[in-house]
Amino acid sequence: MNFDSEQTLRYSMIAFRAALWAQAAGQVSDTQKWGEQLALIRTLETHIFGAHMCVLAFVHLHSSLRVLAPCLGLDKDLVERARTFRRAYKEERIYDLRNRLEHEEEYLAGRHPRSFSGSFPVVHVTGYDGKTGRLESVRSLDTDYVISRTLAAAVALEEPFRALSVSLGK
Repeated sequence: MNFDSEQTLRYSMIAFRAALWAQAAGQVSDTQKWGEQLALIRTLETHIFGAHMCVLAFVHLHSSLRVLAPCLGLDKDLVERARTFRRAYKEERIYDLRNRLEHEEEYLAGRHPRSFSGSFPVVHVTGYDGKTGRLESVRSLDTDYVISRTLAAAVALEEPFRALSVSLGK
């Protein structure tokens, strides 16, 4: 393996991330270890799974809003909440964050059209509100994404969507 030092460092970071994913899979799937490893599992779930799943949920919610557009006019409150979510989603660049998280390994390896070329990032990828404990930011490579407004708007949509589901199901 003859790689220059930068490429070697990139591969090292990718291997480290792969090890974290492998560790997460091993730890989370072994229920016998949950008692002694619960803190580790919670950390992995929060920082790796939590960030990815939260952003993925935003993308799916955004898609659901597009598909359900013909039904939203039935409830003015839901229309306003959907508008707030869409605005936050766009301003906080959620779709860009989703792509960055999904393709970090390709960015690092230089195999993506927008390959990463900055100084190497820290591994810790999430930030939390000290009062509420809610996820409020996600770091992907050298970019911090504040997601607190999108999260608040998404949470505010849960009950109206439940009500819409019941209403449409009648």
